[in-house]
Amino acid sequence: MLKKLKLEKCVLKTRLADFDKLPIIILTSNPGSGNTWSRLLIESATGYYSGSVYNELTMFKNGFIGELEPPTSGRTVVVKSHSNSNSENADGIVMVIRSPYDSFKADFNRQMSSTHTGQVDPAIYNGTEWEKFIEREKVFCRKFIIIF
Repeated sequence: MLKKLKLEKCVLKTRLADFDKLPIIILTSNPGSGNTWSRLLIESATGYYSGSVYNELTMFKNGFIGELEPPTSGRTVVVKSHSNSNSENADGIVMVIRSPYDSFKADFNRQMSSTHTGQVDPAIYNGTEWEKFIEREKVFCRKFIIIF
């Protein structure tokens, strides 16, 4: 006779590490490539908060507790960045890559809606704002890829 297996609720408490405990790993990407989503997955998998070079209070208030930690504290499992400015202090780099068109569209939505999950009226893509945005982002994307 088979018995039903009772699974205890598995709860992983996410926390900050002690100072200088973790290596400095930069989580880098073009804006809109899924860096924030990747941070959530990494936090859930490791039990350690992720950090950022941007110190966004809104992100901290929305649960990214490592957001306000100094990038070189060694207290966060990865440190979000959209450039290579902190790579000289890094022990490693993880690069998130997404289709440039999709990342441009996601970042445009974020900037125009002022939220990380916002959406804009599709009609705005027919205007000059989108064209100007694409021209700026193409330059940034080329520089980003060449640097890494």
